[in-house]
Amino acid sequence: MRTYLSSTPGRLRTGAVLCAVTALFFGGAGFLSFQVRSQAQAEAHHQTEQAVGFQEILTQVLQADARSTNTYLRGGLEPVGQRADHDAALSDLSRGLVEACGNDAAARERLAEVNASLTLYTEASATARANNRQGFPVASAYLRQASEHLRKGIAPELEALAASETGRSDDSFEQARWSSRLFLLFGLTALGVLLCFQWRLARSSHRVLNLPMLVATLGVLTALGGGTAMMTLAQQKLDDLHEGSYSATIALSRARVAGFDAKALESLILIARGGADEDESRFDQRMDQIEQSLTEANRAGTLSDADPVAEWLAVHERIRTLDRAGDWDAAVELAATDSSTGAESAFLRFSQSVGSELSGESARMSSQFRDAESGLDLAGAGVLLSGILAGGFAWWGFSLRREEYR
Repeated sequence: MRTYLSSTPGRLRTGAVLCAVTALFFGGAGFLSFQVRSQAQAEAHHQTEQAVGFQEILTQVLQADARSTNTYLRGGLEPVGQRADHDAALSDLSRGLVEACGNDAAARERLAEVNASLTLYTEASATARANNRQGFPVASAYLRQASEHLRKGIAPELEALAASETGRSDDSFEQARWSSRLFLLFGLTALGVLLCFQWRLARSSHRVLNLPMLVATLGVLTALGGGTAMMTLAQQKLDDLHEGSYSATIALSRARVAGFDAKALESLILIARGGADEDESRFDQRMDQIEQSLTEANRAGTLSDADPVAEWLAVHERIRTLDRAGDWDAAVELAATDSSTGAESAFLRFSQSVGSELSGESARMSSQFRDAESGLDLAGAGVLLSGILAGGFAWWGFSLRREEYR
């Protein structure tokens, strides 16, 4: 065996095997590189939608809480329509928690805790509403209890889940980037092996060209060039998406969450009548989060309204000024009124502006994900076919030289 391998026909057969295997390896590895990129981009899309979904669930319960605290601030009977909206929001939230679980065991466990806190929140909120209708002061204690369940039980878990999905999405973006580098590495390695053996064939046979080997090498070179161009184009689309609609969608989603929480806190501060230092601090933190999120969205060049929160913040400052001056009734009127100059109307314009931008960016992000994924499967199949054909031609090229030694 050793004697055969050391002979010229043996070396030619070994070279044929190595070149054919190298070409086939390039085709298979290249195909898998495109599959990895396609899967990574699909996972990034899904994980981003999951993150936004968790934020949307939290937005719904915070929106319901904002309605509830505003109703308490007004006192008396709750409007039938507002009560129906509140109950519908909580009902949608319960269904959303079930749908968001998916097959993720860790998420199901955490969402079970959220559901338990939601039940406690709903009970405390309903008791506060019932006592408030009858004018009992104990209603504020139940309202505070509901707020604790929401802000220390529900919100942290959902925000942690959203952050986890965002982190996984960023990992998927990076995995897609690495697939391009690996494809280039596989291609250059295969090209180097084929060129090396073609050079050795030329030296041993004293012929400059081996036509089948030349076709095999050009096939790998063409697949490498075309595949690299496709990978580069897909990566460029993905980078543009990540810096644009993806970043804007995540930022606007966070801004909505912080906005509805801040709106509820605005009412809770007044309800506490000077004893809400923790709520005031949390309100300031939420406003900072809104400003930071809107800055990130603006950096992505998405917001048509440069500062949608400015009007509401100005009204809030007037409310706090009235409250600190001792004119609590005027502060409550400004916070709870439906007039165009009140906090409710200013906040509504903020939430509608951000919500509209979020819907648009989310749709644009989905469209860009689909665009970045288009053509990847076809390109991967083309690389695989090129590898198979190159392997066949390489084997044929060596076979021609072996025939000369028969």
